Amino acid sequence: MNTVPTFVEANMPNGCEGVSVRLAGIYFRLMLEGELSERVLSGTINKLAWKKLYLSFMRKNGVDLAIDRHAFQVLYALSRHYNVCRVDKTSITWTSNTAMAAHANLTIGELRGELSWAYTELHRLGQELNAKEETLDVGAEIVRPQKRMRLGELIAEEEGECRLGGDMSKMTLSELEV
Repeated sequence: MNTVPTFVEANMPNGCEGVSVRLAGIYFRLMLEGELSERVLSGTINKLAWKKLYLSFMRKNGVDLAIDRHAFQVLYALSRHYNVCRVDKTSITWTSNTAMAAHANLTIGELRGELSWAYTELHRLGQELNAKEETLDVGAEIVRPQKRMRLGELIAEEEGECRLGGDMSKMTLSELEV
């Protein structure tokens, strides 16, 4: 049974979805480093023909994750995130004229993807930390008076107001000086 994957909601600032961006990068790198590099360096291709080429190419290269994302969502990532093509209603025009330009766009896109992932992770950790601080504030009101009380005891001891338990009346002067 052959099912078409549904579009996954975008989770990156440029309107792309993270896994689709990663798949687009894998596809583009494999194309550039393989025998078919001229197909992504220049020229125009029909969108439906590209979709078939993309799916068979990814299958042949063992990228099983490709079946989990709609091919046109990956194409959108190639266009918006990697800036290597322009897409209109029926065709794709590849915009990198040289292998060097294509590799530069690929590297920049990969770094942007890593940066987006790091920002998302930092944002998530910040929210998690804020949630923990809010939970701690409830208990902090109970803990703070105890800390103040202990601090008060330490200050009193430092100023010479020791509170020693037991009977000190039987202590000798030398015992008190120690």
